[in-house]
Amino acid sequence: MKLTLTGLGVDAGGKAVLGPLTAVLPAAAVTAVVGRNGAGKSTLLRALTGIAPPSRGRVELGGLGDLATLPAKERARHLAWVPALAAVPFDYTVLDLVVIGRFPRHQGRPSRLDLAAAEAALCTVGASALARRRVSGLSSGELARAQVARGLAAETPVLVLDEPTANLDVAAALALMQTLTTLARAGRTVVLSLHDLTAAWRYADHVLCLDEGRLCAAGPAHAVLTPQTLAQAFHVKAAVARAESGAETLVFDP
Repeated sequence: MKLTLTGLGVDAGGKAVLGPLTAVLPAAAVTAVVGRNGAGKSTLLRALTGIAPPSRGRVELGGLGDLATLPAKERARHLAWVPALAAVPFDYTVLDLVVIGRFPRHQGRPSRLDLAAAEAALCTVGASALARRRVSGLSSGELARAQVARGLAAETPVLVLDEPTANLDVAAALALMQTLTTLARAGRTVVLSLHDLTAAWRYADHVLCLDEGRLCAAGPAHAVLTPQTLAQAFHVKAAVARAESGAETLVFDP
């Protein structure tokens, strides 16, 4: 299920903070949204999910039309949102937190199927051992994995994540990116914001690069993450290097 942005703009405090953006986020692919702090990444993701309604323009969700016209319940059946550093209002067990991600399906009465889906999502992110733990006792990285599992458990065609690797160690971050890639290959549309440009280079199929709320470049990852674009958007010198494994990666200088 693709997402189509047409003239999308968001205002805050009486001024434009994002857009206008026109782009297509392809179906069954990983799209990374990159840019410096304050470039508008989180604002864009919130607009994609309907949390921050656009001030102008529209977001079309597959063949369902304008996202703004969809009832919240219908939107939640098609699109799952995993925010960065989300507060958890009650001291749930991790399994209960993940089951909440399936609320549009079970409406507060989870079945064995819902519990099984939640357990499978925890297994997918390598967090099965956390299932009976209380949220209050988790580290930031453990909580981040639980929140991603909550999004996965929803089993929606589209998954949107705001900086999902920010609190993860290197191994966990790599494992999560590989998981998201696998989901995309299986048909899910994955959209996430990333600060790690090497991860975007390695794992993203498509990249949107933002600069001060405007779209600097969009397209296949290796066509967007060029030295010229990165110099403009991030004010750094970038070059493509080859690792010992033979894989290409990015290296940076100020």
